[in-house]
Amino acid sequence: MFIFVFKMLIMNKIVGDNLKVLRKSKNMSQEEAADYLQISQSAYARMERGESTSWAIHFNKICQIFEISPEELVRKGLGDSVYESLMNTERQTEIAMLG
Repeated sequence: MFIFVFKMLIMNKIVGDNLKVLRKSKNMSQEEAADYLQISQSAYARMERGESTSWAIHFNKICQIFEISPEELVRKGLGDSVYESLMNTERQTEIAMLG
């Protein structure tokens, strides 16, 4: 039982981290993301912090909003790849502006 609870806590943290990065990559506020899911902003914030399992209830809708596959939502390190992509885009914009 302890192992199951521990794994669920880890999954909550992974999904929460991914939600935060995905939301920011779409330039959305927590309130906007919560509106899409038809939940309160505070409920959405708890999902991002990894304090809630309610992301599982909204799993398909989350994937639709952020245009990702279910596998991507639960993949550890998704946030890293999205962050790198955002940074590369920002760097290219800066280079274009300087050139």
